[in-house]
Amino acid sequence: MNFSAYQQLKIDLQTLATDLTPLQQESGALVRQGQGFLSFWETQLAPLTGEQLPEKIYSAWRSLHTELYRGLRLLNTDLIFLQGSRSPSTQSQKQQQIQARLAQLDQYCTEIIKLGDRLTPEA
Repeated sequence: MNFSAYQQLKIDLQTLATDLTPLQQESGALVRQGQGFLSFWETQLAPLTGEQLPEKIYSAWRSLHTELYRGLRLLNTDLIFLQGSRSPSTQSQKQQQIQARLAQLDQYCTEIIKLGDRLTPEA
């Protein structure tokens, strides 16, 4: 199983964490970003079944894979709300929620990548 898609998602999440405030100023940019994450999920990650993983790794991968999807959906919703918010206090609160969610998603990606690193290459 190729874990490089998780590495790419991790990079993209880190980029969003850095660019969150400037993107908020661009009309529709956050909504497009959230939709881009869901599209990436659908094309790159959702098709992964983990069938070839050893059982002890598969159960951990499956759990993290599912939580990652849930988190991406919630991130998309948070980005939509942030893009539409007008009150500075609401914007600040949403930005903090999004940063926390991005940190959690980054951790999920890191844990999945570590699972991939535990696999020994076939001889």
